[in-house]
Amino acid sequence: MLKSGLLKNSGVGRKVEIEYEYFRKILSRSCDCAGTQEAVDEVKKEVLKDMGCNCAVTDVRLMVDKREYGTLNMFSDIFWDKVVEVVLNTLKNEKEMERIRQSLKFLIKKNRSPP
Repeated sequence: MLKSGLLKNSGVGRKVEIEYEYFRKILSRSCDCAGTQEAVDEVKKEVLKDMGCNCAVTDVRLMVDKREYGTLNMFSDIFWDKVVEVVLNTLKNEKEMERIRQSLKFLIKKNRSPP
C-alpha cells in the first residue's frame, strides 16, 4: 500500500509517478499479493466458456497457414501486459494534462488581476 509519508513531501509530479508505479505493480501478472495472474486466468476461462468452447486455454492454438504462433494462453498474457501499459500511460497523460490545465488557469487568472 502507498504510504502517505511518501506522498506528502514528493510534489505533484512525484506523487503521480508513485501512484502509477503502484498500479503497475499490482496489475502485473507477477504480483502474487494482488492475485492478478489468477484473475487473468479466470477471465480467459470465462471467455472460452462464453464462446462455447469447452477446452483449456492451453489447448487452444493460434495457427495461420499451418504455422503455429503459440497458445491462446500465451497470447492472453501478452495482451494483458500490453493493455495494462496502454491504460496506465493514458491515465497518467490525462492526469498530467489536467495538472497543466490547472497551472495555466492559475497563471491566466494571476496575470488578469490588477497590480
